[in-house]
Amino acid sequence: MENNNINDIFGIESSQSQSNNEKNTTRYRYHALRTIAGIYMVLAWILGIAAIITTFYFLSENNLQIFGLVSFIVGGLLALGLAAISESIKVFLDIEYNTRKASEK
Repeated sequence: MENNNINDIFGIESSQSQSNNEKNTTRYRYHALRTIAGIYMVLAWILGIAAIITTFYFLSENNLQIFGLVSFIVGGLLALGLAAISESIKVFLDIEYNTRKASEK
């Protein structure tokens, strides 16, 4: 009994009420942004795989090795950029979630 009063004084909720609050809170609010982040990641994988395939193709042909190197570098950088955009969107969404969670308490 006295433990509850101390918790009320310090503004600490019991673990049961915290778990109930988290059940009521929707984890993902911006579904469109999560979908866009997923699309960017899929595009990054497709572009990375395509860059590797074209690199091997150009390396197997005579007098086209420089195109293989350029294909590998440009494709890799573009795939890395798309993956970074995807992860940046996810980071911003996680920041929003943490801010909302903190403001609810």
